[in-house]
Amino acid sequence: MKLIKQMFSSLKPSNFALEPAMLVLFIYAMLLFSRGVIAQMDIGTDNQYLATVVLQILTFVIPAALWYRLRGMKRFAHKDIGLRRGAYLRAMRFSPPRARHAVIIAASVFALISGCLLLSINFSGNSSFEGNFTLYDTLFAMKDGTPLGAVGLILAYALLPALCEELVFRGILCAEYERGGVICAFCMNMLWFAFLHFNPAKLLPYLFAGAVLTALLYATRSVFATAIAHFAYNLFCIFGQQYITEFYITAGSIGIFIFIMLAILIFSAAVFCGQAARLYRRYAEKDAPSDYHRPRTGKEIGAAFASVLATPATVLCALTWIVAVIVLAFI
Repeated sequence: MKLIKQMFSSLKPSNFALEPAMLVLFIYAMLLFSRGVIAQMDIGTDNQYLATVVLQILTFVIPAALWYRLRGMKRFAHKDIGLRRGAYLRAMRFSPPRARHAVIIAASVFALISGCLLLSINFSGNSSFEGNFTLYDTLFAMKDGTPLGAVGLILAYALLPALCEELVFRGILCAEYERGGVICAFCMNMLWFAFLHFNPAKLLPYLFAGAVLTALLYATRSVFATAIAHFAYNLFCIFGQQYITEFYITAGSIGIFIFIMLAILIFSAAVFCGQAARLYRRYAEKDAPSDYHRPRTGKEIGAAFASVLATPATVLCALTWIVAVIVLAFI
């Protein structure tokens, strides 16, 4: 630990342009590499938790810490290191959720569950109710039926992924892409998050999940609020899927099931929008700054997207995803 601390303290702000897609590209490369390595290993129930934790630390935590050290120091130039770090953390919305956020977080969770189920059923049919929860289609959440095993699943497959992914995608990437405006940040964040899983069949559900979580970030101005919603959704996927399957069988009709899920989605979306409006009125009353650039014309928005999409790292990310999807389809 001492050696790692010394390594990070010796790093200095980069002298070359750092683009957020570089961080995304590294994460994609790590996930693809780990998928190839893990496929060759025999990981039992006893080792699955350790493998999951190590994978996420190497893929998300260490790259995010390096990015924070290199990019944060350069972006917020100031003699006082503490102030620079504090400014970057504020840009990442590293603030705790408030009690007034409870309803909108709950609404986002129900919207995630119902919306992702509806989109999955539309593209995968009844197979959406089959199989176990997988992490990046690499590690399977194997249940052993013991309390200790359940705790391991909660920590390794629900909590840690929620924290890691929100730290990078809703924290770092939104803060970085906001240089081109909030619309650019919203769309790029949603796209990279959907590509993260290298699964075209579930691309629309992941796009929807990214949109809900990003909207929650801007409504609450807290990356930990999105982590809570993400964590709750992961819990549902791990432990609640079987009950949804039973409910679907009991309903006896795909039409009835879709109608119920659609009603839940509409209701939760209405609650979400109402709570978001209430929060924004509160920000307006307090004259709270938005802290991000908002292009107001179509020309400005188009220029922001063009500058982002034209970077070599962005092109490499897109090509990596396309090639990986084609190769994985034949494996």
